[in-house]
Amino acid sequence: DYLLKPVAQDELSQALSKLRHLRGPAALDAGTLQQMMQMLKPKEFKNRFMVRVGDHLTAIDAADVDFFFGENKIVWLRHANGRKYPVDYTLEQLDGMLDPERFFRVNRQYIASIGVIRDVVAYSNSRLKVNLKDPMNEDPVLISREKVEAFKTWLGK
Repeated sequence: DYLLKPVAQDELSQALSKLRHLRGPAALDAGTLQQMMQMLKPKEFKNRFMVRVGDHLTAIDAADVDFFFGENKIVWLRHANGRKYPVDYTLEQLDGMLDPERFFRVNRQYIASIGVIRDVVAYSNSRLKVNLKDPMNEDPVLISREKVEAFKTWLGK
């Protein structure tokens, strides 16, 4: 609403009343309130992964995982002891399950733990090459230009 000069007292009162009504406390439905509570709740991250070792299932702590990688349409968990185990998650799913303070999705094939990164080298075309503490891995792990800033921020936390 708007008022035109000369302003009549009753029109001013009506406009102010409408303003108070519109700016009053917003009514929240239960669904909206529930969503807000979920957003404020600290997110819980996956602490263990069940892997198959022969006929046995073994729990591996997330703290013992060096990195996850995709190879031939299978996602593997690389344990700190050097062994690799297949996991039943995609890298996209793992990206949402893992603690972002500890793990970073460096590229489409790798999610690396902060503890497995030996060093980072400037690479061609504004990219970075990550050298992992993994003698079995000879392929370069490259970070794209789009992720370089986020990676540097994560590494510097």
